[in-house]
Amino acid sequence: MALRKLGEKRIYIHCSSSISNWKEKILRRYDAEEYILWKHWRKDVTFFGFYNPKDWVKFWLHRGKKTIHWCGSDILQVGYLFRWLAGVRCDHICENNLQFGILNSVLHPGVGFLRINRIDDISPPEISLIPTFLSDPNDFEISYKSNNNPNVWLHVNKNSEFESGLGIVKRISLETPEITYHIYGKCSGISQSNIVFHGYVSERKFNQEIKEYQAGLRLHEFDGFSEVISKSVLLGQYPISCIRYPFIDTYKNEQELIEILKELKNKKIPNYEARNYYMRKFNESVVKSI
Repeated sequence: MALRKLGEKRIYIHCSSSISNWKEKILRRYDAEEYILWKHWRKDVTFFGFYNPKDWVKFWLHRGKKTIHWCGSDILQVGYLFRWLAGVRCDHICENNLQFGILNSVLHPGVGFLRINRIDDISPPEISLIPTFLSDPNDFEISYKSNNNPNVWLHVNKNSEFESGLGIVKRISLETPEITYHIYGKCSGISQSNIVFHGYVSERKFNQEIKEYQAGLRLHEFDGFSEVISKSVLLGQYPISCIRYPFIDTYKNEQELIEILKELKNKKIPNYEARNYYMRKFNESVVKSI
C-alpha cells in the first residue's frame, strides 16, 4: 500500500547499493521515484542507507533538501562520514534510540569539527525517531496462539551470523530446551535438537510459517525497527529485542533474555496492546519527513 496521497508532492528516494535488494520494496511502499542525480539534483530527496562512498558523493552533489534515513549499521560510520561532509545540512530519520543517541551525540553543538546541520550554529538538526515497515501492516492479521513449548524465530542475513545473534541462540538454547528456535536465511553449523534451520524461503512462505510462532527475536543492537519485530508484533506475538521500544520486551544480558523466553508460555492472549500501538505508528511521519 503506497503512503503518498493524491495531490501530495512527488517523493524521490535514493537507495544505497548496499541495500539494493530492498529498493523495489522501498519505492513501492512510498510510491516514490528512484532518484537520479542529473535529473533530480534540486528536488527534495531521502537517502535510504549510507554505506559506501557512492552514497556520500551523490549526497554531497545534491542541491535540494536532503534527508538521511539511517538503516542500521551504516550509522556506525557517522564520525568519519561527517568529517568528510562538513558544512552540509540535512534532516535525519532514525529507527531506534541507539541510532538516535549516536547521531545526537555526533551532531551535538559542542563537537567542534562538526559545524554542520545547524542553520545558526546553535540549534541541533532535526532528528526524527520513527519505526518503519516496508510492507502493508493491514496484510498481517493476528494469528497468535499460546503454546506451552513456544516457537521463536529470527532472520540471519548473508555474512552476518555474528551480528544476527547465532552465537547467542546457541548458548541460550541449551538452557531453554522447551523452546524451539527457527532460523531463516543464512544458516551454518549449529547442531542442536531445538534449533531448526529453514534456509532461504520465499517471502510468501516465510510470512505463512511465522504465523505459527510465538515471538520474533532481534538480537542485533544496531539495526532499526526491523521487519522481524514489525511482523511479530502485527501477528499478535511477543517479540524480544535488545533495543528498547515501547511495548516490546527487551533485555540487558543473556540471563534476562532467558527469563523472558521462559515466560512466553504464560502469554495466553495475543499482544493487542503492542499491535494497536504500532499500527498507529508505522510510517505515520515518514512521508512528512521525506
